[in-house]
Amino acid sequence: MNLIQRIFYNQNVKIPFLVIFLFYFSFFFFRGRIGGDDLQSFNVAFNFLNSDLSFFEFFSIDQENSFVLIHRKIWLLQDFLIIKFLSFFNIFLNFNLIFWSKYFAGFIVTFYTVLSFYLLIIFIKKTKTDYYDFYITFFIVFSIFFGSGLVSFFSGQYIESLAFLLFLIKYKYKNYSKNFFLDIMLINIKPYYLLIILGFEISRRINFEKFYNFKNFFPFIYISILTFIFFLPNLFLGHQFTKLVMGFNINLNLDFILFNLFLFFFSPGQGIIFTWTVLIIIILLGYNEKRTLIKIFFVGIFIIFLCTFSYWNGFSPGNRYLLSILPIFTEEFKNCKNYFKLSKKKPNIKIISLYLLSILTFLNLPTIEYRNTSLHEYEKNSALKFLDKNYVNPDIDDTNIFFLPLDKIDFHNSIFSTKVLINKIIKKENFKIAGRDVNLNAIYPMTSIGRLIYIQKNNLGYLTDDLLKKIEKFSEILIAIYLITLFSIIFSYLFSINYIIKKN
Repeated sequence: MNLIQRIFYNQNVKIPFLVIFLFYFSFFFFRGRIGGDDLQSFNVAFNFLNSDLSFFEFFSIDQENSFVLIHRKIWLLQDFLIIKFLSFFNIFLNFNLIFWSKYFAGFIVTFYTVLSFYLLIIFIKKTKTDYYDFYITFFIVFSIFFGSGLVSFFSGQYIESLAFLLFLIKYKYKNYSKNFFLDIMLINIKPYYLLIILGFEISRRINFEKFYNFKNFFPFIYISILTFIFFLPNLFLGHQFTKLVMGFNINLNLDFILFNLFLFFFSPGQGIIFTWTVLIIIILLGYNEKRTLIKIFFVGIFIIFLCTFSYWNGFSPGNRYLLSILPIFTEEFKNCKNYFKLSKKKPNIKIISLYLLSILTFLNLPTIEYRNTSLHEYEKNSALKFLDKNYVNPDIDDTNIFFLPLDKIDFHNSIFSTKVLINKIIKKENFKIAGRDVNLNAIYPMTSIGRLIYIQKNNLGYLTDDLLKKIEKFSEILIAIYLITLFSIIFSYLFSINYIIKKN
């Protein structure tokens, strides 16, 4: 029994290894800073805690504060709790409260993703010690997380990581009472999750034999209750719904929506036909007739809704808004595992599917470090010029559909990151990618160790001189830890592939 099997099967070592596993890989993948929507939420939470104003005064005086409260309630609450928790310990230890509060506000978002990776394996594997079942489960879950844009969730910058985790836990618990708190959190992350919750509840509760059974209407009653509760704050916060809609900048022009729909599916750089290839294959292999169709129907409506925004892609590889609802297909993931069960039925097709998923996943691995959606930051040398991600630039309009070059095939997250990696290896200082000219040194990595090495190598002032000297002193150790961790991840995936092929 190897280390991975011990973590998942041996009860005597499971908890200690699990804690180490979750925290170590969270520290490894977390980018080490916040600097976008997450920073905006953190600043509001921190300023509120250090303000003498009451809740109503603070969130009514400043328009940005009220915007964050309306759009990012859960993010704001999360940061508030982290700051309060660390403030208590700061009384005794006297550390840099702002620095560590920011760090853990981002770290926890990465932790949600690493925990989701573990839970998805637990939810779809068998309870008994079936090694073949475990390795095929590990193969499928690894392909889902690392073979798609979902890998970007590991960086700790999207609250959709929490949404993904909540949808995953929601799959585990079937009754309304256990789901209620989860769903309240989900709709306060994004109110349009109401649509997905409805579709998910219908897909797992509807009785097709007795279609007009009264119980079939329970999901609609449940959603009505959630909707009512969501809009209750209107009684004391004012016209929340109006502000919410105005904040979304919805465009209901039919030509605009149809064009966006075409891009959503077929744009070479970001269309889900191309960026969701691994996920689509796994879902189709686990297709569950009517119940899968119901989910796809509601996801289709959700996609049409997203296409009323010019910025439908969510500035992550493969659309982070859509990726966050992926756990509603957990049953399909489970069925996909059954497709690869040991049998003499169509062994060649199974092996072909296995190789195809493996190749696509490996091609996407460089996305761990290099992101196509950071192209503007690479192009403008923002890391080298100490520019914040949200810097004002008159040449950039993020409400423009082509704010990012969606029409370029080398903007595809796998192709983009692989191309960057190749140019890093051959040390080509300047090259063109997705129609843009970029400087090799301006392309910064996303993992924490990668960034520390990058900062030290380029002698950047993001850290103090003392820290830079320490990083330089231990740079070889850091590089060794980085490579060992990365190769351990890859080796685990290769081992699972090899085990499955041997058994087949």
